[in-house]
Amino acid sequence: MLPGSQCGQCGYVGCAQAATALAKGEAPVTLCPPGGRALAEQLAAKLGVKADLSAMSDDGPKLAHVSEEICIGCCKCLKVCPTDAILGAAKQIHNVIREACTGCGACVDRCPTEAMRMVPVPVTLQHWVWPKPAIA
Repeated sequence: MLPGSQCGQCGYVGCAQAATALAKGEAPVTLCPPGGRALAEQLAAKLGVKADLSAMSDDGPKLAHVSEEICIGCCKCLKVCPTDAILGAAKQIHNVIREACTGCGACVDRCPTEAMRMVPVPVTLQHWVWPKPAIA
């Protein structure tokens, strides 16, 4: 159920280690930041545990974006991306492959010029869903 991005934001080396810790009860169901609140709810239901999700924010899915005007081509973001979603070479502007980006944010923390940022996934016809009606 974990995203499989191996980003390490949960404190484990990869999603397999995190899943093992979850199964043993050694980790909270809220351990996966990219999965957000929805994944935490699914994990709690699957494992049959109660979870306090009040501290979790649910901003929705995000993707990395490069501000080309301030990218210096230092390649630091390339080295930390767990899915090789960033293209570029030394002293050249980098770009993000949207389909490969898992939204882990590792590149944002590593960028010395703040050229990398996380932006909400734009709504397109490929992944738009009909909003649920409000329950009165």
